[in-house]
Amino acid sequence: TSSTTKPNVWLRVRFVDCGSGDYLYRNDIAAKGKSHNGFPDGRAFQDAVHNAMKEAMNDIAISED
Repeated sequence: TSSTTKPNVWLRVRFVDCGSGDYLYRNDIAAKGKSHNGFPDGRAFQDAVHNAMKEAMNDIAISED
């Protein structure tokens, strides 16, 4: 039989300007990971963190101002 683990994680992302101390970006992101067929929960957790970081990086606007 096949089994799937699907944990949810909250990732608190904070990027701070070290010079001024101001937040450049801050957000709390919920994401879901999954692993199949008896892989340890660590892989599912790693997948969830990867998904949350991908969402955070996609949120950040890059400009050349």
